[in-house]
Amino acid sequence: MNIPATDLMTALRSGHSTSPRLTWYGPDDERVELSGRVLDNWVAKTSNLLQDELDAEPGMRLRLDLPAHWKSIIWALAAWQLGMEVVLDSGDADLLATSEPDRVEDRFDAVVAVPLPALAMRWPGDLPAGVLDYAAEVRSHGDVFMAHNDPDPGSSAVRSSNGGAVLHEA
Repeated sequence: MNIPATDLMTALRSGHSTSPRLTWYGPDDERVELSGRVLDNWVAKTSNLLQDELDAEPGMRLRLDLPAHWKSIIWALAAWQLGMEVVLDSGDADLLATSEPDRVEDRFDAVVAVPLPALAMRWPGDLPAGVLDYAAEVRSHGDVFMAHNDPDPGSSAVRSSNGGAVLHEA
């Protein structure tokens, strides 16, 4: 049974896949426009990074410690494609994607440093020991995502700070 994130990715890449699907406006007049094909590519590569490098699987929790940014959307879609739960607050999680790796507590199975500049090829500077550089690693992963395990549509996709959950099937 497909979960809505899988259906969403199918819709985003179909039709006019070269048409803009995501436009993000950032500080200092930064603008990033992703076509359906490019958006799908970023999500597939990030899903493969999560699954192949970090052993992510359905039911695991990914905390997004990122500002409102196009890369935050990529990470959420990748996690949902795997059947993971996205944590948007300071709640417990297995994995952490952060733009501030120097402030990380030692309570995650893995930490990924996500540089925010659109064309960053690696993290600018040194990273704490054991922190994975998203920009340097993501490009080497496959352009097509094939899940190792089927996600459970009845599992939580997002949990709010008040304890409420939204299921993948919703």
